[in-house]
Amino acid sequence: MSHWTDKAISGAYAAFRPAYPAALLDFVASRSPRRGLGLDVGCGTGQVAKGLAAAFHHVHGVDPSATQLQAAFAAPNVSYSVGDASSFYQGQVAADASSPSAGAKADLVTVAQAMHWFDIPAFEAQLSRHLAPDGVLCAWMYPLLDVVHRSEANAVFKHLDHMMMAGGHWPPERRHIDNRYVELLPKFREFRLVDERSFFDVKDVTVSSFVNYLGTMSGIDRYVKSQNIDKSEFLGKLHDRFSILASADVTCDDDGSTLKSGMLRLRHEFLVFTLARRPSAKL
Repeated sequence: MSHWTDKAISGAYAAFRPAYPAALLDFVASRSPRRGLGLDVGCGTGQVAKGLAAAFHHVHGVDPSATQLQAAFAAPNVSYSVGDASSFYQGQVAADASSPSAGAKADLVTVAQAMHWFDIPAFEAQLSRHLAPDGVLCAWMYPLLDVVHRSEANAVFKHLDHMMMAGGHWPPERRHIDNRYVELLPKFREFRLVDERSFFDVKDVTVSSFVNYLGTMSGIDRYVKSQNIDKSEFLGKLHDRFSILASADVTCDDDGSTLKSGMLRLRHEFLVFTLARRPSAKL
């Protein structure tokens, strides 16, 4: 987990990872039977906690990286502790009437772009213990993005990802993202899939922001280390390449808008899975 414990990576995650659409967060909150306690597992820097704080009385995030938690979003009704999918609560949390430290069960458990790392049987055991009987799990992931309206830039990005994959620089769990959790979901025994839907987000970013986002990828980290390459130098070369490919204004054929020089338009899909206990599950 050294990639996620790096302070620079934690700050970059908070700054450059894609934001989740408001419609997605509204939908996730709507799946909860109540708005008491929301629990985000693998919370990172608190992006989901930030999005759910206004909808829930209390939101608690757990993450195995204390470094990530140090950079997390703060609010009066949001708390964090060190923990992981196999043991949610490994550290102290705030003593709020609806917080985990007071013994409350979560109405909603969320997992954003992290469930492919989990030991599913161990995670399910924690769900059975800490999720309310009628509570739900909402887990989502985002497949590889598309750079739209700049086909050459998209081709360079996809080639870079292919190079990371072919060289074994992406960990094997990455396959769960590529196959859209089709191998992962059947591993649940007490919980079943009750809903699956996609949300889309299109955002214009500077070349610098895009390259900084690439710098948060664990595959990039592993590649530069394996090749003994200076990461800043490698990202600088990518910045130069994408700057050339984004050097002209482009009229977008889908909506007639103008994509300005130096900007890239990114299209993200977010695939949300909602799981609930099977009727026969033991409580």
